Amino acid sequence: MNPAQQDLRSSGGDFCGPWSDQNFGKAKATTTLDPSLLSGWGVRPSDWQFGISVQREVLPRTSIEVGYYRRWWQHFVDATHNLLTTSSSYGQYSVTAPADSRLPDGGGYQVGPFFDVIPSLFGRSNNVTSQVEDFGNYVRHANFVDANVSARLYNGLTLQGGASSGRVYSNSCDIRAHLPEFSVAAGGPTATIPFCESAQPWLTTVKAIGTYVVPKVGVLFSGTFSSVPGVALAATVNYPSGPGSPIAQSLGRTLSSSAPTSTLSVLAPETLYGDRAHDLDLRIGKMIKVGRTRSNVALDIVNVFNSDAVLSYNSLLGTYSTSGVFTPNPKWPTPTSVLQARLGRISVTFDW
Repeated sequence: MNPAQQDLRSSGGDFCGPWSDQNFGKAKATTTLDPSLLSGWGVRPSDWQFGISVQREVLPRTSIEVGYYRRWWQHFVDATHNLLTTSSSYGQYSVTAPADSRLPDGGGYQVGPFFDVIPSLFGRSNNVTSQVEDFGNYVRHANFVDANVSARLYNGLTLQGGASSGRVYSNSCDIRAHLPEFSVAAGGPTATIPFCESAQPWLTTVKAIGTYVVPKVGVLFSGTFSSVPGVALAATVNYPSGPGSPIAQSLGRTLSSSAPTSTLSVLAPETLYGDRAHDLDLRIGKMIKVGRTRSNVALDIVNVFNSDAVLSYNSLLGTYSTSGVFTPNPKWPTPTSVLQARLGRISVTFDW
């Protein structure tokens, strides 16, 4: 029940780091809300969007629409400030990314700064959640360009499709300069994040849909196709953090948590991406009328090509030993979930 660091190895016990939450077991709220978040104009998360589009008929029953859209966010996230700490309460350290051909430029670059609270304040918190703009300038905006084609041809054939290309930019560096404990890792790994800026490249999504009703027999053929960019990859490395480790040398002490290892992100967000995900779904249906009743019998085939496109990845790139030897994870990025396998489904709907 002792929340402080204890080293009982000399008496046959073990070494325990301090509790990460010194408020554990106390009748005290860990985090409270700044009253300014509870009422007032412009408090809720909001966004503004500007758009302009032009549509033109290029052939009989065929049109093209092109549009540009810009969107920017306000109060996109809240900031939680520990009132017991200031920016000077945090030490900074950096690490060297491992030399690995799978990383940009083969790795070997400096990553940081990472932040670690001083040992006397580790696990001690009196948190207040406030608007992120109270601590500095937070930027998040996006630009998108869309192009769509719509064709309603003869004999019941309808085709629609298009592409949407866009990029999102965010920057919280000014916030983190005043609030080191603040970090935004949307979609990122569960690891200490040193990056405060994210500049996504232009990514393009392609989607199409088509329907055709066979004359006289009334059989419907329809399908949808999508091709979306792969997910952004993350790369984390397990670094030793005990006495004499590169982390302790850079920080000037061991981590305040006394953890023997630390999992750190070494890949900037929106830098590398997985493979694109392609998916084709089909439906064949037949409408049957008997008296006043009408039945719709359909066969759906989901993921026709049985694509195993990866939807999420394991982020572990590798591990350093205490002697400084890096052991890479040869399967990085290891898939953790893939597109649902091919699926057939028969449905019947009765109307009367």
